[in-house]
Amino acid sequence: MSESNGQPNINWDTMDGATWAGDDDAICREYSGKWVVALPGKVVAFGDDLDTVAQDAGRLLGIDPKTVVVRAITHPDEWFKDYPVYPGVSAPQSAG
Repeated sequence: MSESNGQPNINWDTMDGATWAGDDDAICREYSGKWVVALPGKVVAFGDDLDTVAQDAGRLLGIDPKTVVVRAITHPDEWFKDYPVYPGVSAPQSAG
């Protein structure tokens, strides 16, 4: 990742989009297992190859692909699967 004055040079809109995409249940279900670049409220690019997704998003957004934040999306059913279930406490159930 390129740097400016010792700080990472990232596109903050795609950082906000990455947070949104990873927190949105519907987006996580639809793009599970994919690399995603998003703006808040909108998926810009997705796919199986991180570099290709970054390049596509950079082209579509008109920005340097090296500054794009790409997020791996996991299915909501996977979020808590490795957490222990304690006696008397039920495991979280998927809404879908």
